[in-house]
Amino acid sequence: MENYIQEMLDTQIPLAGHMGIKVKKIASDGGVVLTAPLLPNHNHKGTGFGGSIASIALLCGWTTMMKKFKEWGFKGEAVVANLQVDYLLPVEDDFEARCPLPPRHILEEFKENLLDRGKAKITLNCRVSTGEKLAAEIQGLFVARLLS
Repeated sequence: MENYIQEMLDTQIPLAGHMGIKVKKIASDGGVVLTAPLLPNHNHKGTGFGGSIASIALLCGWTTMMKKFKEWGFKGEAVVANLQVDYLLPVEDDFEARCPLPPRHILEEFKENLLDRGKAKITLNCRVSTGEKLAAEIQGLFVARLLS
């Protein structure tokens, strides 16, 4: 699954390659973990650029959704409708984003809406950290639709 997600990032989201984003693993909770180096993602102060931090979190949520689509055997697409970022600490080294899956009942409701209406929305909560330090919390509202 990691290779599938990396290929999807590399082919569908050119910015991910420029940022150096790599799939680290699929977490035990089923969510995706992405990493990025600081070097191409720093700001004028040498710390993580806010746009890069938001972007890796957004992509972490998006890849987590696309992973679920593949697991469910769905052909679909998803876009972010709203993104809220809370920056907690400066990012001073390479960083990673984690997007755990929401509780089962929320996933099931999302899946049922997709099947019933062909579209659905879901909120995903992602965290960006550097080392052991939590640097940002991101909440994204994603809108998805099934393709025929």
